[in-house]
Amino acid sequence: MHLKEYIKKKVHKNSLLWIFIIQTYRSPFFALPLFIYSIWLTWIATRKIFPIKFLFTQRYIPVKINKHKRANFLIKDKIIIESWGAGNSPISITLSEHSNINLTGEFTMGQGVIIHVAKNATLDIKGKKNSTGSGVTCNSILLVENKMTIGFDSIISWGCTISDSNMHNIIGVNRLKETHIGNNVWIGHDVSILPGAKINDGCIVGAKSLVSGKEYTASSLIAGNPAKIIRDNVIWTR
Repeated sequence: MHLKEYIKKKVHKNSLLWIFIIQTYRSPFFALPLFIYSIWLTWIATRKIFPIKFLFTQRYIPVKINKHKRANFLIKDKIIIESWGAGNSPISITLSEHSNINLTGEFTMGQGVIIHVAKNATLDIKGKKNSTGSGVTCNSILLVENKMTIGFDSIISWGCTISDSNMHNIIGVNRLKETHIGNNVWIGHDVSILPGAKINDGCIVGAKSLVSGKEYTASSLIAGNPAKIIRDNVIWTR
């Protein structure tokens, strides 16, 4: 049995040893500092040091977690920190008072991602389940003032902005509308998703689209400004 196969069989994927082996394999010169930094981030997010909830796959990227003492950051699997194009812009995650981030499966974040969850708001991220990965590539922004859901196996490309709020009050307009992204959704680069949008399972959102606050049927190709359904019954794979 090869060493790689032996490790996969004998070492639990959430153990300290597994995390250290993976980071040594992918970044041998910085494995120990990244390992220690992963423990530190886990403590900041969850007030525990084990099991480790952060894994760096290539290189050091600063991760700034600003978490109120009465906020809840629930990570059931891991957050994978990954550099795209050798970038190293900081990742920023803010949880305000009584806010919640619930992360179910493994989820990848690239450099420059900003996540801001306001007071009493909730962000639900399902993460990886049946696919090779789920995550947000780089330089994208998730702004949550009330409720946002991102389903299993969905991927968000670079430069996207997703929000559930208009951020400022307009007389006669409800500023808060839940934003929902279903399972296995592929969002292209530089997409803006507005409050109240409901993108159902299996959809593809074309690059640079402006998705308004309405519902889009499952397995649709959505594109344009404002976005509309271009094709039905699309099937996509990684």
